[in-house]
Amino acid sequence: MGADGGYRYIKDVVYGFIYLPRPVFNSIVDTPLFQRLRNIKQNSLARMVYPGLSHSRFEHSLGVAYALMRAIEGIVENTSKVYKVSENRALSNLERSAAETVARIGNLLASTDTLRVAVLAGLLHDVGHLVWSHVFEGALSSVVEIKGKAHERLTVLVADALLREHCPWPDSVCNRALKVLKMAYEDGHECNLKLDSDSLLEENKLLEAADCVIAQLLSSSIDLDRADYVLRDSVHAGVTFGRFDLERLYNTLVLGARIRRDKGTMKLSLAPAILDKGVSTAENLLLNRLYMYNEVYLHNIVLLYNAIAQKYLTLLLLLARQINNCESSTFLCSILNCLSLVTEIAAGKPVSSMRSIEDCMLVLTDSQIEASLNLFAKPSLGRSEISISEKLKEQLKNNIMLTAALTATAYSIVHRRHWLALTLSGRRAEEVYKNLKKFGDLTAKFVKLNKSMFFAVGYRYGFDAVDNVWTVSRLDPLHSVEITDNPLALTIGQLKGRTYAKILFALFIPRGARDEAPHINEQFNNLLKRIEALSAGHGGWTIKGIENGVEKQDLTLTHLVKMVSELLGEPPSKEIENLVEKEIIKSIQAVEEMISIISKI
Repeated sequence: MGADGGYRYIKDVVYGFIYLPRPVFNSIVDTPLFQRLRNIKQNSLARMVYPGLSHSRFEHSLGVAYALMRAIEGIVENTSKVYKVSENRALSNLERSAAETVARIGNLLASTDTLRVAVLAGLLHDVGHLVWSHVFEGALSSVVEIKGKAHERLTVLVADALLREHCPWPDSVCNRALKVLKMAYEDGHECNLKLDSDSLLEENKLLEAADCVIAQLLSSSIDLDRADYVLRDSVHAGVTFGRFDLERLYNTLVLGARIRRDKGTMKLSLAPAILDKGVSTAENLLLNRLYMYNEVYLHNIVLLYNAIAQKYLTLLLLLARQINNCESSTFLCSILNCLSLVTEIAAGKPVSSMRSIEDCMLVLTDSQIEASLNLFAKPSLGRSEISISEKLKEQLKNNIMLTAALTATAYSIVHRRHWLALTLSGRRAEEVYKNLKKFGDLTAKFVKLNKSMFFAVGYRYGFDAVDNVWTVSRLDPLHSVEITDNPLALTIGQLKGRTYAKILFALFIPRGARDEAPHINEQFNNLLKRIEALSAGHGGWTIKGIENGVEKQDLTLTHLVKMVSELLGEPPSKEIENLVEKEIIKSIQAVEEMISIISKI
């Protein structure tokens, strides 16, 4: 595949060296839209707890493209060995036909063009991510009903623009790469072929199946996106769990196949699978992913900072909608205008200008948004910026609560003074998360809390502890079995049906509320009593933000009001302080109501 210019080698913290075809660098990697991924952190604000987690989606994307290429090489080699029809005389005509089909798809995966498709799809799979990655999507869902996932729609839009303008190979290759990305983002996408003599002769059907396999290698139970981020994040976090033998994974990947009847038609289902001899490696990947979620991604304080960041972005999105085109060319106005555009795209509105999307992709990066934090956390900086735009200044004055909340969230992130956190984990969190779909009104209440309560945020996360991974026996390759049902798997079967979840509520409680704001203190104490009572009966709730009776937060109510007043260029007033106090009390009451509802599930 490197014959048209060879390969470029890059030193990498995970693989030692990775190599990719030279043409993709001048055409794709060196473009501003791809280079912006250097300014999108892979793990949002996890670096507030694990300082080493400052790496970006840029190196992750290079890693996934390389890993995809290596994985396909392994699949091609093993598939050619496992599905040798001539060596198995006991096959029925149907099974023989199926085995020949799988072998032909394996040969297609080995083609130069198909490997090029895989490299492009791997490089571009995250190109639509915006500031703080998945945290941004949580904020968007609090403001607008998202059609699908925002970063996935943006990825397809941006990838399409890049491939149309900078395709390094024939258009047919780039069109297939875009199609692979679309397939990868379809939930539960399956690779199926109608098993009859006619369809097996159609080369385009087999080519579609090959592309579908690449999509599954990019997003499925045992994909290379997951393999790269688990290893990469483990190395950067400085933890020992998360490590597994990726070389062994490459060497044991194979095309898995199942023959099944669907409404009277025989179908051949395909998926990337693991040979029996690689079951321990796949099990190791799945378990280490679980350990990474438990210890790193869903660490209580990591979750808390991501929740505060989500609140900050939610408030900016609300401000952007209220202003509806900030007329100034200032730094903050450019952010707000771009947030408005992304909100429209997330809501499914047609794209009027690709150029404006590209410009906004360059604006909505971690470095830009983190610079905006200082405008609210340090009012002397923010006042001069805000005063340039009369429309912005007027909106902030008219919505004091939003301004105060922006100030409180920005201050907490910049000065690392986290809010009070109430976290539910373990079996109780698992029960609640599984029931979220049954209690549709509860999900709606999370959205309402995040949108309407200025000093509170609800955060929930959950995933199946074990995904379905196919395993293949050389003796019977056409009847793949789930890894949880494979006797060679030592422990993974015990996690079948389990969901790993955490529920978190974050509250801004100003320091010294006991003396300065007795009404806040009274409401807060009521909440703590409720938590203590529930914990005695149900278990699971933990409190972060108070240690030995001392609050982690050092921002007092008086100081917050003073900062807001300075930002707006006006003297502090008791009226603003009273309004903020009432809003904080409302936020505490809203969280208490949510916890009461959850306790009944």
